[in-house]
Amino acid sequence: MNSKDLRLFLEDREDLLDVMKLRFANMNSDQSLKVYGVPYKELRDFKQNDATFSSEPEAKFLLKDESILSTKEFEQKKIKRKHS
Repeated sequence: MNSKDLRLFLEDREDLLDVMKLRFANMNSDQSLKVYGVPYKELRDFKQNDATFSSEPEAKFLLKDESILSTKEFEQKKIKRKHS
């Protein structure tokens, strides 16, 4: 048997999201992860199409505090803050 038990038991949904975001940041430091808060009734407008989404939600739905910046974007933002 070559399978592994990857079950994760968490009390809170936020804990799972935090683990997933940390894992993404660790494994994909050259990519950004945008997190959106889309109203449920509009969610199907952005359903997954094969490996990519056919369109992104409007910028007003972007949850900046929840999103993960790539290393490059993080450094650029840090420099911008330093010069402001």
